[in-house]
Amino acid sequence: MNSKMTARRLLKAIRGTDADARWSAAENPADAGAEAIPELAQVMSGNDPEKAKAARVAMERIALASTAPGNEERRRSVSRALAAVARGDVALAARRQAVRLLGFAGGAEAYDTLAALIGQKDLREDARMALERIPGNAADRALEQAARNAPAGYESALRRSLQDRKITRRDAGIR
Repeated sequence: MNSKMTARRLLKAIRGTDADARWSAAENPADAGAEAIPELAQVMSGNDPEKAKAARVAMERIALASTAPGNEERRRSVSRALAAVARGDVALAARRQAVRLLGFAGGAEAYDTLAALIGQKDLREDARMALERIPGNAADRALEQAARNAPAGYESALRRSLQDRKITRRDAGIR
């Protein structure tokens, strides 16, 4: 079954009235992939708390599954979908969840989005932590850029993230 069909099936179950089917789908999103993420964000933005929670769980499972070794393109597509949600006009809770998940599934394709979100008061802490988690020197550069353009009083938090990244890398023997 292709990922679009799997995504449609996942979303139908999460939006449906059968709570058992909803939670079974949310906890086992299988290969739904990036195609499901924008619609899951819409469900998270809705007014049904049970469906919103199931959508959040499914989005998290999809993001974490994308980080498994061997399928870098899947991780990148999930990262791009999460970045689009983070920049989008869905509810703050959905945007915040997408930003947090970028800390696990994000890569170079997420740097610019995360650096820009540091300028938004409601998302800056989540964006900073996501950048702190993403490996690679480019994440350091994105944090440095964000520190240069940081809102008043926030530069120190970004500098601390840079310091923590360097300490962690040095302690792990990474250069």
